[in-house]
Amino acid sequence: MRGDDRPTFLRRERPGIRMTRNVVRREDLREGVVECPLCGRQIAIPTDHLIVYGVVDRLTAENADAVECPACSGVTFVEDGSGCLDH
Repeated sequence: MRGDDRPTFLRRERPGIRMTRNVVRREDLREGVVECPLCGRQIAIPTDHLIVYGVVDRLTAENADAVECPACSGVTFVEDGSGCLDH
């Protein structure tokens, strides 16, 4: 191999590629205004696509760990307002 012939996803540095955080704010989820960071589309009714890891009585924006995008099927994690993941 000459230079770094490895696929881009295996390289440490990716010049020209900006990575976005795969998270949505819990506040946006509560307000029902969530845009998928993976495909850029707005999730019309995000509370219909919530995911929780564990057992809960009722799935809500308060206890959700993630939300699934109905357009791209990507899963995005929910974070609180401080930038820390809640799980």
